[in-house]
Amino acid sequence: MANYKLSYTAAQFEQAMKAYNEKWKDVSQVTASAANVLAGTYIVTNQGRIQGTMKNNGNVAGTISTKDGSYTIPTGYHSGAGTVKIADAEKAKIIPANIKKGVTILGQTGTCEAGTTTSGTDTTDATASASDIRSGKTAYVNGRKLTGTIPNQAAQTITPGTTDKTISSGKYLSGTQTIKGDSKLVASNIKSGISIFGVTGTYTGSSSGSSSGSGLPNTIIAGDTPVIANWAGMNITSTTMTDTKISITIKRAGTYRFKIPAVAKSSFSSGSPTVSLYKNGDSANSTTITSSTVECISFDLECAVGDVISVYAKAVGSNYSSTTVTVFGLIACIDWANGL
Repeated sequence: MANYKLSYTAAQFEQAMKAYNEKWKDVSQVTASAANVLAGTYIVTNQGRIQGTMKNNGNVAGTISTKDGSYTIPTGYHSGAGTVKIADAEKAKIIPANIKKGVTILGQTGTCEAGTTTSGTDTTDATASASDIRSGKTAYVNGRKLTGTIPNQAAQTITPGTTDKTISSGKYLSGTQTIKGDSKLVASNIKSGISIFGVTGTYTGSSSGSSSGSGLPNTIIAGDTPVIANWAGMNITSTTMTDTKISITIKRAGTYRFKIPAVAKSSFSSGSPTVSLYKNGDSANSTTITSSTVECISFDLECAVGDVISVYAKAVGSNYSSTTVTVFGLIACIDWANGL
């Protein structure tokens, strides 16, 4: 066996060993396995050289679209640039108008008050007020729920009269409004020259002398045109006020001028008899007769439909002479150019 002599000094040998140890580290403490090493790369362990199997996920991105939704992070390597966020469709709903006032969700503080719309519809440009909305109905205006105050007008029938009748403004007509008609509103029933509700009359009057009141105009004003008469004459000799049984029943209200033709009859001038006009049994006017020729006594009296106008009279008497009164009739007259 040949003898070899080392040609290196102890210091050189020590330096060479040091360099070897620097190059080949101690791997006895390495605990990584293939699953802990990125796929496509290698490590050296106490088991030798090992190729990694860890999946490279790169930039992972995910979304959450429900309240209870979650995103599962996959096993493996991540680049650090991946994101998980709320789905765009759901994100658009997270606005103050959709969140109860005073509640904050994901940084959005709610403005929706109790009873207001949660649909997300912008109502800030609405101009209606409660007085523009029917009573009992509701609407959303400028983010608030309003209850209407317009009153309802139920169905009604309006009968025309001598004064205007109106339906007050600001009401909702919830029922049919009927303006009453009258089949008698025709020209032949209206005084000639007078227009009532757009119908111009053609009626020129009828004969007088009756107590029925037929043919009288609607408006009765005292005048000198006779329209109703009762010619049942009566001679009164009683010295107490006596009903002559001469009367007229009023068929149309108004103020009439009543004329009573009468005369005093006396053998001696012993006094003046009295003639009175009664309405419904009560004295309305009286006068004395001072002439032995026929007088036409005149009284103006306001009457209602159905009033009974009667003539009463009394004579004047003594032990030696008496004065009687004869009433020839009762005539009701009005101011009517188209009368008799």
